[in-house]
Amino acid sequence: MAPGIDTRHTRSCRSRGGSGRCNCTPTYQAHVFDNRERKRIRKTFPTHAAAKTWRQDALIALRSGGLVPARTPTVSDALDALIAGMEDGTVLDRTGKPYKPATRRSYRLAADKYLKPRIGHWRLSELRRRDVQDVVDALRAEGLAASTIHNKIDPLRVLYRRALHRD
Repeated sequence: MAPGIDTRHTRSCRSRGGSGRCNCTPTYQAHVFDNRERKRIRKTFPTHAAAKTWRQDALIALRSGGLVPARTPTVSDALDALIAGMEDGTVLDRTGKPYKPATRRSYRLAADKYLKPRIGHWRLSELRRRDVQDVVDALRAEGLAASTIHNKIDPLRVLYRRALHRD
C-alpha cells in the first residue's frame, strides 16, 4: 500500500478479524499532515487511484499554501468575531480607523436580522456567489430598495475582504 493511504474495510469484512480474504468493497482514505495548522487532513475515496491522485495534489497544494483545512468557521461565527473586533477596536476600516458606533450598530443589525438566518450555517470556504445572490433576490422580493440591500450585504463584504487579506 502507498504511504499516506489506508484501506478501510466494512465492519462485517472477514479481513478485519484476520480470518480470511476481503469480502467487501473497501474504500481508501488518503491523508496528509499540515505542519502550519498542526492537523492531519483526510479524505476518503472509492478507488486507490483516486486516493493516490488526491494525496499527490494535496501535498503540492500544501507546499504552495493552497490547501485550506476543511473546518473553516461558519459565516455566523465569523460575523460575530468581526463585529466583536469592531467593538473592541481590533478590526479597523480600510483607512485604518476604528469603525464608528452607527456603522457597528447597522452591521450588527444586518448580520443578526438578514445574513445569519439565511446563510449563517454555511462555512466561509463553502459559501458561493450564487448563495449571496439568492439572499439579494429574497431581499428584493421582500420589497427592499437596492441601496438598503447593499447596506445589508456590507458586513459580508467586509468579512470576505478581511479574510482574503489574511489568507
